[in-house]
Amino acid sequence: MRKVDIFVPRDLDVPGGPGLLGWNGYQRHFLAEGDSWFTLAALPGGNLLQELYLDRQAMIVNAAYPGDELSKIVEWRKNQEFVRLLTKPGFSYQWDAILLSAGGNDLIAAASTQGGLLRKPVGDPTMLDSWINQVSLDKFLRYVKANMECIVELRDSPDSPNKGIPIYAHTYDYPTARPAPARLGGGPAISGPWLYDTYVRYGLPGALWVPMTETLIDALAETLLGMNLANVHVIDTRGVMERAVAGTTGNSGDWLNEIHANQGGRRKLAHRWQDVLNQV
Repeated sequence: MRKVDIFVPRDLDVPGGPGLLGWNGYQRHFLAEGDSWFTLAALPGGNLLQELYLDRQAMIVNAAYPGDELSKIVEWRKNQEFVRLLTKPGFSYQWDAILLSAGGNDLIAAASTQGGLLRKPVGDPTMLDSWINQVSLDKFLRYVKANMECIVELRDSPDSPNKGIPIYAHTYDYPTARPAPARLGGGPAISGPWLYDTYVRYGLPGALWVPMTETLIDALAETLLGMNLANVHVIDTRGVMERAVAGTTGNSGDWLNEIHANQGGRRKLAHRWQDVLNQV
């Protein structure tokens, strides 16, 4: 198998195409967009795409950025490169598939927002349902569906040369809510922790932390998996990685910090992707 070459959009401006092989030297061409599980910069530790090895010589042009949410991916003003490379006449390329990592940042944001997915308990505080704002959760899941539909509409827009190409998205594995922010080396935190801060702020009992995380991750996963959108495929990566130990503040299990995989975890996730992308 051959390691996939990763490029950024500006690499396409090089005459003949990116890298030593150029555009025509690759048998498969993928366009990637999404959050920090795909991004090449801004957070330490690398990303899933860097661990991919495929049977064919393949390249990925990665427009992903940490913090990207579904609504931003389909908004022209905030994602000019992705939209241009996918749909704009004279600027777009013919891709074999879109690789999408999205929904995770939306979930984190919805959980941490006042009046979001969590609430002060209504009823028995030892029961998980007492802490979940079901109205907000249902609204969030409708938002996910609507924005995924927008991505399909973008792909199939009238002038797009990429109508109907496959879109591959993924679910998220189960993080452990813990005081483990993203750090640059051993320095100060640059982002997070995420779920940990939210659970502490709401006063969620420790016995409910794991069930709460699993419930939220599963709700997003089942929504993504249950959508019947044309040529959209969702890779289920739940349960692939070893969970981090509660209370740890750094690298633990297959997790570099609270919500990002370390290299071992990324390699496990990449195996799931490789099985699918080798069929494209």
